[in-house]
Amino acid sequence: MIFCDTARPILLGALLRGLRVERARKLLESADIGSITMVATASGFASERQFYRVFGRRRA
Repeated sequence: MIFCDTARPILLGALLRGLRVERARKLLESADIGSITMVATASGFASERQFYRVFGRRRA
């Protein structure tokens, strides 16, 4: 667990997923993306399927 400015602890996995999603969002907003697979890999996701699952959950 990681403690931030708030009293709620943040699990490391949740923190990493959040950072990966934010990185993916920035890459998708940039003009020079090659493919979704490249974005997923560059953002630290293990697979394109994992990317879609996590990114879709965050966007909903």
